[in-house]
Amino acid sequence: MTVFVDLKTDTVQVQGDVDDLGDLSMDTDSYVDMFKHQAEFFIENNISNPKEYYDKLING
Repeated sequence: MTVFVDLKTDTVQVQGDVDDLGDLSMDTDSYVDMFKHQAEFFIENNISNPKEYYDKLING
C-alpha cells in the first residue's frame, strides 16, 4: 500500500490495499490517518529522511 499525503490541500491518495500489509487489525482509514499524522510530524520537525530518523532512534 502506498499513501500520498498533501498537507497543503489536506488530501490523501491511496494506492493498493491494506490486505498487502498482512494480518493486522487496522482498517484502511486507520492506516491513512496514521500516515497523515506521521507526515505532519515529519514536516513540523524538519525531517526530510524518515528512514534515517527511525534508524537513529533504533540504533542510537
